Amino acid sequence: MVRSRRAALLALSLAAGCTSDGHPPTARITWSPTWLAVGDHYRTDVTLDGTTSRNDVDDPMGLRPLDYAWEVDDPALQIRDGSLATSKLTVGLAADGPTTVTLTVSDAGGTGKATVHIGVTVPDDM
Repeated sequence: MVRSRRAALLALSLAAGCTSDGHPPTARITWSPTWLAVGDHYRTDVTLDGTTSRNDVDDPMGLRPLDYAWEVDDPALQIRDGSLATSKLTVGLAADGPTTVTLTVSDAGGTGKATVHIGVTVPDDM
């Protein structure tokens, strides 16, 4: 009877998406806009979204929370909504050149990272 009870608990755990830990989550970033006018000087809101990050191996149903840490290569980053520890935030950037953004997501299985570059473009009126 003990063996069948363990098997039933394991089956319930697997069905709920609770498998063994040990695999890092996958960090995923979407951002908009993908380009800013060079020298935008914090005028344009940029949305950084890591909500599609998850641990598909250890938590395929996405039930366990992840820890988020954003790094934005900007001399005077302006956070307009959210924080550097939330899954999604809105920022203003200097846009003096391309901006590198890195998202680190962590859970009991480890740490995953993703990096994107927000490009700059020269406006037509320059």
